[in-house]
Formats: sequence, structure tokens, C-alpha cells
Amino acid sequence: MSISSTNGISKGPNNSSENKVCGGNSGSSHGVIYVIGIGPGHKEELTPRAVDALEQSDITEENISGTISGEMRTNAILSVIIAGIFIMIYIWVRFRDIKFGAGAIIALLHDVLVVLAVYSIARIPVGTTFIACMLTIVGYSINATIVVYDRIRENSHTMVKATTEEIVNTSISQTLSRSINTSLTTLIMVLLIYIMGVTSIKEFALPMMAGIIAGTFSSVFISGTIWAVMKGK
Repeated sequence: MSISSTNGISKGPNNSSENKVCGGNSGSSHGVIYVIGIGPGHKEELTPRAVDALEQSDITEENISGTISGEMRTNAILSVIIAGIFIMIYIWVRFRDIKFGAGAIIALLHDVLVVLAVYSIARIPVGTTFIACMLTIVGYSINATIVVYDRIRENSHTMVKATTEEIVNTSISQTLSRSINTSLTTLIMVLLIYIMGVTSIKEFALPMMAGIIAGTFSSVFISGTIWAVMKGK
């Protein structure tokens, strides 16, 4: 078995599993080696060769089999669906209007699809942070959406003679600075984590940054618009 350079791939007898061997310390660069289909008997041979390839002794290993990766995707999708159902029920009870819940779910679906696209385009492996990233984005996005919906509800009582579009536009304008400042502050922190973090942290931070941007966009431009369209019917 041979070990290639950083981000190289070495194939074993089958493609049933993926092993990610990472090495890094404060005095050297961080390397990642993906090994497909490594058997139990080759693990002892792999570690010393990884040390030689990366020229360092700080080696960590993460095994993700094809079965486990599929389970992670299934669990992530199931978690998002369950969270979406409870979020819709919560918004329905709080705002006493199912249209708010429907708008929030459509906005969340947009955010999840954007994050999934980032995972696919950047070829980020589906690891242990996948579910955490998805649920974090869902929670972050729905928080920003509820802020907009709260203002829409308040303005609906005070702007009695205004049309639905005017109420939504006014509400978005009143909460726009808050949404941008909150998202920008969070984005800067996650960006610093991405720049300074190791590979496993980068694989979490990159989708998070995309999710924060998508969540802000959906909260400002999608959720209120969907409610206005459904309200007009």
C-alpha cells in the first residue's frame, strides 16, 4: 500500500470504507490523506508510513465506512424533518397562523439545500459534524426568521390601513440592520475559525459560513415574501 501526498487517495482491496488520516502541529503544515477500502491488517502499516509522508508524529485517524456515512446522511435528513415539524407547530401556536409556519419551513428548506450544495461542490466528506452543522443552520435561520415575523405581527396590529406588502416591507426594513449586524458578527467569528482551524474544523466552518449567508438571505427575502403571497390568497 502506498501513501500519496496531501489530499491523495490510496485504494485498497475494496471501496467499502474511507479512512481519513490527519496530521498537524504548531510547527508544520497540516496534511490529509484519504484511504479507500483499508482493511484491519493494513492499519498498523499505514500509521508509520503516514508519519513519514507528513514528516510529523502528530497523527489522528477517523474511520467512516460507507454504511456509517449513509446512516449519517439519513439521520441528518430525519433530524431536519423532525426539527422542521416541531418548528412549524411552535410558530403556528405562537403566531396563530399556519402561514407563518409554512413560510418558515420553505425558508429552512432553502438553507438546507444551500448547505448540501456546499458539501457537494467542495467535496466535504460526510463526517461526524454533518448533523451538527445542519441542525445549527436550522436553529440559526429560524431565529432570524422569527425576529422578522414578530415585527410583521406587531405592525399588522398598528398599520391597520396598510396593505400586506407594505406591512412586510416595513417590517423587513425595521429588522434589516439587526439581521445584517448579527449575521456579519457571527460570520466573522466562523471565518476566523476556518482560517485558524485544522482540517476537521474547516469541514464544519465552511458549510456554516454558507448556511449563515443563506439563512440571512432567506429570513430577509424569502420568509416574509412567502407569508405575504399566502396571505393574499
